[in-house]
Amino acid sequence: MKAYSWLLALALPFALTSAVPNAGPGLLCRDGETNLLSFTTKNGKSVSLCVGAANKYLVYRYGTPAQTELQYPPALDASSWDKFTVTNYRKPAADKPNSAEDLHRLVFKNGSVTYTIYDDTSDANGHVCGIGITMPGKKEVFMQGNLKSVTGQLADFSNYHR
Repeated sequence: MKAYSWLLALALPFALTSAVPNAGPGLLCRDGETNLLSFTTKNGKSVSLCVGAANKYLVYRYGTPAQTELQYPPALDASSWDKFTVTNYRKPAADKPNSAEDLHRLVFKNGSVTYTIYDDTSDANGHVCGIGITMPGKKEVFMQGNLKSVTGQLADFSNYHR
């Protein structure tokens, strides 16, 4: 038992200093925010949708825990909810009787660039999530989410939006 106590005494200061509130693997939500949906992409970057305390705002962040490359919208206030469009659609799966697909999208436009975050489940295909980015005159780019990194779900959006 003494050996374990000694090991714990050595490890505890490192564990306490490396723990960051709201920081799961790749999570970009800050203190006081609630994670709606977060995942990492194949390029090692993270996507997080975070809800402010008391549902004050919704914010999208992209980057790493060390550096946020994009935050939308820049102002974190109640008007942020109006800058996002969310659709939820449940339909029978075309290729399988008695099965269904749940399709969830959150869309926003930053300048001339349109971002579509998707979080879908189906009996046939399982779970898929990621982000599509569309720029005028260019082909849409998709970054698929790493399913092992997913926390939260877009289906919970209605629990937060007023």
